[in-house]
Amino acid sequence: LLGSRQRVLFGALMDVTELKGADSNLADEKRRYERMVDGLPDGVLMLRRGCIHYANAAARRLLAGDLLQPLNAQPFLDFVAEHQRAREAARLAALQRGVAGGQPQRLLLVCRDGRPFEAEVTETLLPAGGDAELQLLIRDVSQAEQLRRDLEEANQRLQHLSQRLIEVQEIERREVARDLHDDVGQHLTGLKLHLQRLIRRQAGDSEFERLSQPLVAGVDAALAKVRSLSLSLHPLQLDTLGLEAAV
Repeated sequence: LLGSRQRVLFGALMDVTELKGADSNLADEKRRYERMVDGLPDGVLMLRRGCIHYANAAARRLLAGDLLQPLNAQPFLDFVAEHQRAREAARLAALQRGVAGGQPQRLLLVCRDGRPFEAEVTETLLPAGGDAELQLLIRDVSQAEQLRRDLEEANQRLQHLSQRLIEVQEIERREVARDLHDDVGQHLTGLKLHLQRLIRRQAGDSEFERLSQPLVAGVDAALAKVRSLSLSLHPLQLDTLGLEAAV
């Protein structure tokens, strides 16, 4: 006190039991969150100034090839294929400035052992007190891409086989149509001419004319049927005149 040599100590007492409990609960929540993220099938990276400061198990497996291999402090661009590195660097910089959106991107990433794989990468900006953090979600789509390419190749082969089958069928139809027209049609035409010559020689014989008329009609019907089948299989005008003129 003033004017006295006595010293007086003033203090304050605060109950921090609840505060310690809150800190403990927060730490438990953080551990549960990390275990949950670590168990995700897709890779999760946290970047600060372009360097990795957190990687879950899936990310370590994809990029390091080993769950026990750390990725901390390594630049993420080291894992991007060289021909895509400059573009990805510009995009990450724009995202940190809040210019670009976190749309999924296809990147060719390279594992630490040099093995390349196609990945779908989604970046999200996480504002922090100091430097903004980037969260990267990495999904290995190399197997899906390979399946897609295999399916496209199989479809192309199927289309080629279908086209070849159509060509073979068209060749067969053309040959059958030509045989009907040139062979069967010529024989029927010759038969009709012989019948007509025979009828002229037997002119005046009413009984012969009565019996021969159905034969001539039958030959005419057969010729008409052959011509119809030949045109249905493959019109000869297609070969002689071309499609446009034939139509």
